Amino acid sequence: MSFLVPWGRNRRNTPATSFGSSDLFNQFDRAFGDIFNDGFFVQPSRSTSVGPQSYIATDDTEHRISIALPGVPKEAVDVTVGDNTLIVGYEATGEDYNSAVFSTSFTKSWTLPEHVDVEGIAAHSENGILTITVPRIEAKASEGRTITVK
Repeated sequence: MSFLVPWGRNRRNTPATSFGSSDLFNQFDRAFGDIFNDGFFVQPSRSTSVGPQSYIATDDTEHRISIALPGVPKEAVDVTVGDNTLIVGYEATGEDYNSAVFSTSFTKSWTLPEHVDVEGIAAHSENGILTITVPRIEAKASEGRTITVK
C-alpha cells in the first residue's frame, strides 16, 4: 500500500510525504488502471495506435504485410507507394439495421527498406485480410576498379 509512510531517515523520498491533490488523483487512476488493465478490458491509450492489427513477415524473396480489415470492402482500401513509402488507408461509411450512419477511416504508412522492387508490389484481399507483397531484389555488389591518378 502506497499510503503507508515508513518511519526513519528516508521519509522525504516516499510519495506519501509530498502528498497533494494531484497525487491523490494519480493514485486513484493507478488503482483503477490496475483493475481494468488485466487484459480483459480493452482501453485505447494515447501511447498506442488504434487501428487494425497488422503483421509483417520477411523471408529471402519478399516482405509480406497482412492487415485485418473485417467488413471493409476491398474497393474502399487504397494502397499507394511514393517516395519510398507504402501507404495503406481506407474510408468506409454505411448504415446499420438501426438506421444509424457510421463512418470510419484508417491510414498507416511504412518506410520501405532498401533493395525492394517497387513496381512488383501487389495487394490481395481475402476473407477480411489484406495481404501486401513487397518483392525483394538482390543487392548489386559494387565491382571494384582501379582509378588512375592524373
